[in-house]
Amino acid sequence: QATEFSLYVGDEILVGKVGLYGLLGVYMLKPRFSSAPIFTKWGVNYYVYSLPSKDSISFFLGLSVKTHYFVAQYLETSVGVTF
Repeated sequence: QATEFSLYVGDEILVGKVGLYGLLGVYMLKPRFSSAPIFTKWGVNYYVYSLPSKDSISFFLGLSVKTHYFVAQYLETSVGVTF
């Protein structure tokens, strides 16, 4: 009952080391407690460090909010790597 499956499309715009992103998604397998079939996620990533030998590998810190019809569901922090 707690499993979610969704498809989404999104994009990120880089301004220096800061990435602003948004995505729009739809639940394909919707749990009972979900309020709406469509969601959006908006956020910002700060790219802390890129490997000197490979610019495509970067480490980042992020902050985002997930919403259902512009009603916030949760605020999320993240740490990650892109490659």
